[in-house]
Amino acid sequence: MGWLLLVCSALTLGWLVVERPLLGFLLVGSALFVGAVDATRAVKYAILTICAIGLARRLLSGGRVDQDPLLLLPVFLLLLSLLAANAYRVEKRGWRKNSWDVVPVGLALGLGLTAAISWVMVDQSLGGVYVTALLMTCCAALAGAARGLIPDARGWLYSKSSWFLLALSGYGIIQYVFLPPWDAGWMRAVNLSSVGEPTAFRVRVFGSLESPGPYAMVVAIFLVLSLHRLVFDGFGVMRLLPVSLGFGAVFLSGVRTALVGLFLILLIAVVKSGRWRLVPMAVSIAFGLRLLASKIFSFVGAESNVLSADRYSLASLETDRSLLARLDLLRSVRSAVSEPLGTGLGGARADNLVLDLLVSLGPLAAIISSLLIVIVVARSISGSVLGLSGAFGLVSVFLAVFSLSSAILLTTSGLFVALIWGWSLGDRDSRLAAPEREAFQASGA
Repeated sequence: MGWLLLVCSALTLGWLVVERPLLGFLLVGSALFVGAVDATRAVKYAILTICAIGLARRLLSGGRVDQDPLLLLPVFLLLLSLLAANAYRVEKRGWRKNSWDVVPVGLALGLGLTAAISWVMVDQSLGGVYVTALLMTCCAALAGAARGLIPDARGWLYSKSSWFLLALSGYGIIQYVFLPPWDAGWMRAVNLSSVGEPTAFRVRVFGSLESPGPYAMVVAIFLVLSLHRLVFDGFGVMRLLPVSLGFGAVFLSGVRTALVGLFLILLIAVVKSGRWRLVPMAVSIAFGLRLLASKIFSFVGAESNVLSADRYSLASLETDRSLLARLDLLRSVRSAVSEPLGTGLGGARADNLVLDLLVSLGPLAAIISSLLIVIVVARSISGSVLGLSGAFGLVSVFLAVFSLSSAILLTTSGLFVALIWGWSLGDRDSRLAAPEREAFQASGA
């Protein structure tokens, strides 16, 4: 498994050293140091980097810079974690490897191979190199996590979910109210008008990431985990406050699929657990979001980009640009089927994972990704919603829903998605793992 991640990183290592040698070597050296110290810590740092990479790039490089080596940091961290984890696990933890789950792991590796073939045969552009390497890394990370080759950090994520949510949602709300100069400057530099104007109260928040979509997805991941702790582990101010801020931040991002996915997860949790007290909670959340919308509208009127396009209204579907773009994407399916290897990953992204892969990599990639998503959902909803497995099963279902409106494996945050899906897919086998591994996961070490 390590060779695949190594190949993914090697695809980008060449131009990294040529274009930005000093910063590139510093980043790679830091990643090597972290990986040499502790494979599990490398995974944690990779997740932290994914959550803050947009903000880091705005602060360190003045905004979005083409061929920015900062984008490669989480890739190298996961690579080093994978390579270091095997010796670390055998020598110090005594973990047994999970049994080989042929179907999902084979599908993930097959998708990565399809991406490589399409790049060689169809698209050799520099943009295609990065996206291809990123998709191959996501596929390898998913397979590695399912196989047990990447340390399982779910216990740590679950225990720290409220703090993650507090930081991410808090910065998003601050961004909406004040819009820090580095965020406003980045919007002007890249002419980012699709999320509003570079002015407070007139922007869809993108937080510490690079656009509202990935930001809403990452916030929602920690929101689901925090909600799970709030409902099944007991109420508390330090658990309720981040959840409230999290829903507000997702709302201010204007990403409707995230809200739909969250309410769907609440419905699944109610049905499978019998906790009917979640119903009034869901009603209260919906009422609170409606109140927030009315307050924003009364304060800033139609100038707020969250509401100016009637994103939360059914009255203007005929002029909804987001909906019309998705309908245009469906119309392109027929022509895409005639391209067996697609048009390449170097082009514009589509707001749907399967359809994006259909256009970019061809019908085979679309079939593979569809089967993979179906298996993830089936595995996730087949068990209980209680415990660590249940919490991340709900997160996996949410991510499957979110993939309907985002090419989630073709962005840097897709590495996070791949890890979660991989850990969830391998969870059935992990119940038979050594007691040392169970204790390790429970402790969040």
